[in-house]
Amino acid sequence: MNIKTKSINNPLGDYPSLNDKVSAKMKKRARKPLKTNIMTKNGVNKIETPLEIEEQKTLVEYCYRMGYLSFAVPNAGKRGKTAQRNAKKEGILEGASDYIILLSNKILFIEMKRRPQKLKSGKLSVAHTTTSDAQKAFIARANEYPYAEALVAYGADMAIRFIKSNI
Repeated sequence: MNIKTKSINNPLGDYPSLNDKVSAKMKKRARKPLKTNIMTKNGVNKIETPLEIEEQKTLVEYCYRMGYLSFAVPNAGKRGKTAQRNAKKEGILEGASDYIILLSNKILFIEMKRRPQKLKSGKLSVAHTTTSDAQKAFIARANEYPYAEALVAYGADMAIRFIKSNI
């Protein structure tokens, strides 16, 4: 009988390493030059920053590489009325953070947002970086617990710094 065991490097056990798959994709993307100027609908030039999904992939890769037990909370998405009603009965909580990371001494809640885009003028655009009232309330409530820390992270770098500061 072949029993799957957990390893320090991969909290999922002896399954193919997500780190290997993500790293190959990251290397492939790294070879592509970044577009530096993008014209938007209103004609404003922006310097491209990674999408929120790219930042989330980087965070997931980091957590798996470090051996942290972490998982995403599937709260996002459009649902019909029936699906929304069922989701509430199943415990979906509006405003819950995107990621939960379990450390030996703390539980971290991270709400991921895209880094503000730097406009060609040098100013920062705040599009796609707003935090809802429900998210703010969840973070405030999570921070009331002595064994928990919650944060809105603007980019994977900020999220990783937050994790390192709580080790």
